[in-house]
Amino acid sequence: MIFIYIIMPVLVLATLATGIMECNLTQSEKDYKCYGAPGEPLIFHFPVHARIELKKNDTVVCKSINNTSVSMNSRCNTTHGFFINGTFKFDNTMKTDSGVYQLDAFDNDGKTIRTMNIILQILVPVSHPAMIQACLSPEQTTVNCSAEGDDTEFSFSLDNNPLIQTKAGSPKNKSVTISLSGQLRGNLHCKVQNKVSSKQTVIHLTSCKAACFQTVIILASVTILLLLLIVLLSIKLCKTKRSSTTITDDNAEDEIVYSDVRVTRAAQRVDV
Repeated sequence: MIFIYIIMPVLVLATLATGIMECNLTQSEKDYKCYGAPGEPLIFHFPVHARIELKKNDTVVCKSINNTSVSMNSRCNTTHGFFINGTFKFDNTMKTDSGVYQLDAFDNDGKTIRTMNIILQILVPVSHPAMIQACLSPEQTTVNCSAEGDDTEFSFSLDNNPLIQTKAGSPKNKSVTISLSGQLRGNLHCKVQNKVSSKQTVIHLTSCKAACFQTVIILASVTILLLLLIVLLSIKLCKTKRSSTTITDDNAEDEIVYSDVRVTRAAQRVDV
């Protein structure tokens, strides 16, 4: 028999990306990955050169000459603080900003001195995880942890002792279920995170043996109540039938029985 308990978190901890997210590319000589959240600002720190071009899909997004920005399209016009001391800022990132960008740096003679690719991913932050404990038997319990967000990673720990950790899964992978001993007790942590946010929920594990005992008591109480209800209904039904029979007996005197009565006179004989 399966007993399911939805446990409300006794403690919820949240660790969000605070402030403005930044990508420091000044020290990187290779391809670089950057992450942002929809609707949040994102700052790139580029190395300072005489001229810099930022392209996406071979289209120039923005250009800087001697730290003075030159807008090339509408997306660049929505930003501010472009290439001030090598700083480029998105005020309000969107999912469509995700993609591969190419950064080209030139010297005063127009010679290319540096080229690098920037892989930008705009990820939806994770939500507060929801946890459900289900007792399969007194010896086995399962705990499910689910949350929304892009590229989510799950990790479990019991009283700060690591149990399991998953890697970033597919967008459809929004939950993880683990199997534990039904006798375990303690604070179980489920932490969900991605590259732009992190949140966790803590619940107190309930012993399945105790849970089963409580369930037996509840079922026994319900059974007793049902039996009492059946007895009461039976008594009421019997009283109803007895009352009906009594009424029929009392009215017996009012009944008239008709029968076919025939009187036959015997023929008289007269002697003369």
